[in-house]
Amino acid sequence: MAPTDSVGRPPSESYFPVRLTELEPGTSAPFDLRVGTGKRFAIYLRRGAPIRDATLDGLRANSIANLYARSEELECFVDYTISCARASLSSPTTPARRRGEAIRTASAAVARQLIEEVSPPAITRAEALIDLTIGQILPDHESLIALIRDTEVTPELHVHMVNSSIYALALCDPLDITDPKEVQKLGMAGLLFDIGTAHSSAYAAPDATSNYVCEGGFVRAHVHEGLEALESVRQIPREVRTAVQQHHERLDGSGLPGGLAGTEIAFEGRLAGAVDVFDALTTGDSSASRMSAHDALMKMLSELKGHFDDRIISSFIGAIGPKKQIHVESENTGPTSQ
Repeated sequence: MAPTDSVGRPPSESYFPVRLTELEPGTSAPFDLRVGTGKRFAIYLRRGAPIRDATLDGLRANSIANLYARSEELECFVDYTISCARASLSSPTTPARRRGEAIRTASAAVARQLIEEVSPPAITRAEALIDLTIGQILPDHESLIALIRDTEVTPELHVHMVNSSIYALALCDPLDITDPKEVQKLGMAGLLFDIGTAHSSAYAAPDATSNYVCEGGFVRAHVHEGLEALESVRQIPREVRTAVQQHHERLDGSGLPGGLAGTEIAFEGRLAGAVDVFDALTTGDSSASRMSAHDALMKMLSELKGHFDDRIISSFIGAIGPKKQIHVESENTGPTSQ
C-alpha cells in the first residue's frame, strides 16, 4: 500500500521531491521540508530554518537523497532555485561546474512547473532563466563546457526539456545566431517543444533509441497536446509554437504530423528535431539502449542521413561534440576534437 499523509492522501498527489543537491547550503528553507517516515511524512526542516552542509551530509549518511514539499509550494521552489542561481552566477569566485549546476537545477524546477501548467507566470520565469543563461553562461566558455558535460542521463520529461534547451542555446553561436531575442526564442523552443508529452499518457512513447521514427499516434497526440497547452499564453513566440508543431518533421518528408519536407520545415522545427533525437538517443530508458554522444551523432550522420539539416548537424558536432569529449568525423566538417 502506498504511504499517505496525515489526511490520508497519497503522497504522490500531495508532495513533490526536492533533491538534496537542489538545496543550497547557507540559505534558508523556503518552505517546510519533510522526510518519509513509514506511511507518513514528517517535517524535518521548518520554513526559514538554515540549510547547512552538516544537515545535508547527515541525511546522505542515512541514504536519504530527497526531502519533500507540498505540491502548492512548487512555485516557491522555482523562485528559490532561480534566486540561488543568480547568487551563484553573480560571484566571480564560483567555479564553472557550480555555475552550470545552478542553472541546471533552476531549469529543472522551471520545467517541472511547466509540466504542471503552462501559464504566463511559468513562462515568465522560464524566459528570465534563459536570459540569465544567455548572459552569464554562454559567454563563459568554461561554464558552457561544464553545463553541457553534466547533461543528465535519464528519460524523465523535465530533464529532457532542460537538456534540449541547453543544446539549443549552445548551437546558436556556431549557427551565427547572436541577437539575444532570437537566442531566447530558440532556448524556449528547446524547453517547450515536447511539453505535450506530459498530457499524452494514453499513448505509449517510442523507445528512446528509435524515437526518430515517427510513430503516428504518439506523435500526433503530443504535438496536438503541446499546441493546446501553449494556446492560452499569448506571450509565447510564434517560433516556439512552430518548434512544437514541427519537431517530428523530417527533411525527406518521412516525418509527422504534416509530412513536410525541405524548406516547408521552418528553421526552429529543424533545430528542435535534431536536438530531440540526439537527446533521446543519449538518454535511453536503459543502459543497453542508451548511446554515447559519439554513437548518436554518427547514427544521425549515417542511418538517419537526409532527415536533418546538414548545417545544423555540422554545427551540432562542432558545438556539442568537443564539449562532450568525443571525436566525430563528418563529410561536412572534417575531424573535430577537443
